[in-house]
Amino acid sequence: MRRGLLLLALLASACATLPRADLGTSPPELAHWRDAVNGPDAGAEAVQLLSGYLQVNTANPPGNETLGAQYLAGLLQKAGISSEITEFAPGRGSLIARLKGDGSEKPLCLLSHIDVVPAEAKNWAQPPFSGYIDDHGVIWGRGALDMKGMGLLETLRLNQSRGVPASRLCETGRVFIERNGQNYECAAVGFVIAEPLGARTWLPCAPADFYTAKQHASALAAAAGVDLARQPLVPIEGPYYGWQEGHSAAAGEMAQGWAVRFGLLNLAMVKALGVEGKVYAGIVSILPEKLASAESRRRYADFSLLPAALRDLALVVDAGVQAEDVRRTLAQTARAAVGTAFTLEAVEVFDVYQGTGLPEGRKSLAFSLVFRSPERTLVDDEVNAVLQKIQDEVTRSTSWQIRK
Repeated sequence: MRRGLLLLALLASACATLPRADLGTSPPELAHWRDAVNGPDAGAEAVQLLSGYLQVNTANPPGNETLGAQYLAGLLQKAGISSEITEFAPGRGSLIARLKGDGSEKPLCLLSHIDVVPAEAKNWAQPPFSGYIDDHGVIWGRGALDMKGMGLLETLRLNQSRGVPASRLCETGRVFIERNGQNYECAAVGFVIAEPLGARTWLPCAPADFYTAKQHASALAAAAGVDLARQPLVPIEGPYYGWQEGHSAAAGEMAQGWAVRFGLLNLAMVKALGVEGKVYAGIVSILPEKLASAESRRRYADFSLLPAALRDLALVVDAGVQAEDVRRTLAQTARAAVGTAFTLEAVEVFDVYQGTGLPEGRKSLAFSLVFRSPERTLVDDEVNAVLQKIQDEVTRSTSWQIRK
């Protein structure tokens, strides 16, 4: 067995019983793996193994993960490690390999996907499936960062160890989710947001928190055609996929065609991986057929250089009514009132109030309405007339009251 073999860094899926402490405390039967990782030629060999792996075209679609699994299986066989490849469809294989420990510690699972997103060679300085190593030691190939080399947390750990300030990372690809014995292949996007360590800035930024992760997850879900604001959130309980209990949430199920998870990653897991500080993350997974069509997602809209006309409107509603539901209804009513005369540019909540001056069980929601014309400056009379039509329709068609 060659000393410098670094298969543990490349396996698509592997399980081993390794101590959580320093590798130097490994039991005798795992000592040769410690020497392989720490050997003087380990870095050079890891580069060559990764370069060879990148030359296997596993772009999805169609996937062809079996080709990548066979490449890794060949390396494992040379190292004396048995493995198996299972396919859920022709050419769509997964590799499973195991290293047995002494049973004194809990199992450790290394898991990553073999497929990569498609690549257009014309947009690459080097062929995307060449595994080319340039004069600076940079490896070129689709999957070098996602995910034939490492995952988001591994990348984050590498950045921290090298003093690289990038602490907000994301990746896209295909993932498989098993529910009730059925496998679902989903389009997915994941992200991590770590505490910036040692950053020197003249204006400190507010630290990320649960709501930062929720905001990012909501924006990604919206791009896929899912309105997360209208979905019930369920707290994630127990050690569920590495989330911190009480600081993470889930929405959706594969029965609906999509699933979202976001929040704080498990603190013990993050520490064990060698990542410093708290890490917030999220993942949005959706069946390809559930994705909103490209035509339904507006990428760009012309904007006017003429001034906007601003109006405020406060509504008194039941305390249990969600502000977003009111905002949507108000926006629909306002667009109907405007017609083709000019444009309703935005409707946003800027204040929520409960207390003195309002009946019990009621709250006040204050909205800002932005009107604009692409051709002329709006005058007060026409804007006020539209605002009056909006108020009249709200009073007629809802139980909400106009707050004066």
